[in-house]
Amino acid sequence: GVHIIPVHGWRLLNAISYIVKLPLNRNFVTLARYVYTYRSELAAFETYIKKTGLPTVITALQSCEHSGILAYIISRKHTVPYMVMEHRTHYQRGLMTGKRGRIARTVISSAERILTVSPQLANNIQEALRLTNCKILFQTMPNPIPEDFFVSPASEYEEVRKFADGRFIFGGWTNWRDIKRLDLIFEAFEQVHQQLPNTCLVIAGPVPEWAQQRVDAMNLGSSIQLLGSIDREQVKLLAYTCDCCIIPSDCETFGLPAIESLAAGKPVLATACGGPESIITNSNVGRLVAVGDTQGFARAMKDIVDTYGECKSSEISAYCRDTFGEEVLTRNWEGVYKSLSDIYEYD
Repeated sequence: GVHIIPVHGWRLLNAISYIVKLPLNRNFVTLARYVYTYRSELAAFETYIKKTGLPTVITALQSCEHSGILAYIISRKHTVPYMVMEHRTHYQRGLMTGKRGRIARTVISSAERILTVSPQLANNIQEALRLTNCKILFQTMPNPIPEDFFVSPASEYEEVRKFADGRFIFGGWTNWRDIKRLDLIFEAFEQVHQQLPNTCLVIAGPVPEWAQQRVDAMNLGSSIQLLGSIDREQVKLLAYTCDCCIIPSDCETFGLPAIESLAAGKPVLATACGGPESIITNSNVGRLVAVGDTQGFARAMKDIVDTYGECKSSEISAYCRDTFGEEVLTRNWEGVYKSLSDIYEYD
């Protein structure tokens, strides 16, 4: 692994040495400001390469665009190729515009390769940054699921099992922001519950303040459980305890709860919101409905209950392992790095 040790001193001098390597274009001033802002990080990188030498390739993991900007600046100075691993919804949500969009375009178009968690995200990036005519190599690299997630836990989520009391359990777990559409799932479940009273809904993760009030207003407190925040061990228990995972989002670049549910051998119901389309590829593993379609979501929930006896848990889990398992994706990552090593003839 790479270990970066923060260092002090010579920061300004080091920043200047990076700035003079930048191309003189309309992004120069903005990028130069980034160099000064991240002078500690750049100085730490200089210390690292003095100890270990230059890396063969830099990988920028994009939790925010700053990692990509740093990779671009380091690459300009040291002539080291870099890749960008992207998973953000910013491109779908129209947030990469103006100066921010121009900087992102510079970073993306200068990378050796762009890895995205879904092919839909690759398309969104190209459209948002107007890169459709550029010869940039995009490659899909989904998020992996650990091998131990495929091992059934010794017990179920007791609190959830007790609440369900034999009913069919729809479960959703995420950070319920506006784009995650908790409101849609409440409306859809209200319709389903009227026809199928032997169903319940379990929601895990932070919810907005209005959530409990909405449950009370629908008079569904005995059929909707709000668990609040749960840890990773509880996520696994929930995936194995629920009968079906639901993802009603407006925007997703992937959908980690989906593969957690599939690993547990449970089907997934999701909106075709950007990422789930690359996961739910056939009706054997779940259903897809249009974004924002409450009626369609309710119909799909009912269909899953009605056809649940046809679900083959072992086949669902095997599909997930073969497609998103940690071992499979480790080999895929190794292939990416090997291909770059071959191109640049590294030892």
